[in-house]
Amino acid sequence: MMLTMLLFAFLSVVVTVLSPSVLPVLPFLLSGAIGGRARPYGITGFVASFTAFTLSLNGFVAVLGISGDAQRLISVGLLLAFGLTLLIPALHTAFESLSARAVGSLSREGW
Repeated sequence: MMLTMLLFAFLSVVVTVLSPSVLPVLPFLLSGAIGGRARPYGITGFVASFTAFTLSLNGFVAVLGISGDAQRLISVGLLLAFGLTLLIPALHTAFESLSARAVGSLSREGW
């Protein structure tokens, strides 16, 4: 039984890594986060919002005419910046403070 579960877990990771998008994996990933009778609706909502956000962002980037290379560089820069905030406590504290102020100002404005 344990060997079967390990094999299934390994195959799940392989499929996740080889998947061109996280969208096919999202319902399975989020199904553990939502419990009870509302599970199908919650998963459908997550998938729908993820799809809408992705399509909107894709359209926005196409309208702006940002090249694939520029998108890649921006993505790498963001990943590096967020990674550094996890590694360096001073950056983490500064980012946390900045984020809290931004969320606080949005909530005061009625967002």
